[in-house]
Amino acid sequence: MTEKALVKRVDLLRMARVAKELGVVVSLEQDGVTIRVSPFDVGNPETIDAQLPARLASPLPPEPIKPPLNYLETAVMETLIGCGVGVGVAFSAIRSLGPQTKAKLVKRGYITVTRNPDVKGSDDEISLTAKGRAHWNAMEKYNKTYPRL
Repeated sequence: MTEKALVKRVDLLRMARVAKELGVVVSLEQDGVTIRVSPFDVGNPETIDAQLPARLASPLPPEPIKPPLNYLETAVMETLIGCGVGVGVAFSAIRSLGPQTKAKLVKRGYITVTRNPDVKGSDDEISLTAKGRAHWNAMEKYNKTYPRL
């Protein structure tokens, strides 16, 4: 009786396509056996750079947002992008927004903060600016053009 193959042909082809497109080594471990698919001839390390796709061999252009957003700023921006430009959201309603994150995003010009002076103890209202939306769109376009692992 024949044994079932560890990896199907379709899976190997899928791994090879990913390895070739991204210029990375793809590994799969199953039942104590490791299978690696490489986009280049690993027997000759001098030729690896020549075998990489052109877009991977060249350095990436700089990211559109400098310095890059940290994870808290990213979480706040994602929340505000979902609401839209100029739509006010209560400060306390945004989970990842603290005083430092708010100050950083205001300094970048990505959000505006308004307070209702007539109501004592009122919460700040945070809204996304057009500049913040434009930079976010540029960053999304950059991430689609130059995907990273």
